[in-house]
Amino acid sequence: MAISIVRYAGRCAPWYLNIENELGWPEIYEEEPLYQDCPRPQDYDMGTYWTGEKYTEILRFIMDRLSWAEEKVKKIAQAATCYLEAVEAWDLKEEPPIPDRAIYMYGLC
Repeated sequence: MAISIVRYAGRCAPWYLNIENELGWPEIYEEEPLYQDCPRPQDYDMGTYWTGEKYTEILRFIMDRLSWAEEKVKKIAQAATCYLEAVEAWDLKEEPPIPDRAIYMYGLC
């Protein structure tokens, strides 16, 4: 995972370790509520393929991101459960339940 992050920006990694979009869209930290409090890759001296990777820093970044994402993943799972319950309770004569983006982002139901 460390090599994937430092060399390929974490593509093919779970969403919370894929920093590909973050590097191309630095405003994400101000514009996207989900990312406002996340550990930012630019705050870590991870090195590069050409200058030498610093695996201690990369692993620290991974652990910090895992800690940050844990609550987010729990909320997303809760939101998915709420939506599944709404679908199971759906009366087929009515409009289907529509998931709200806020439900998925923050686990509200």
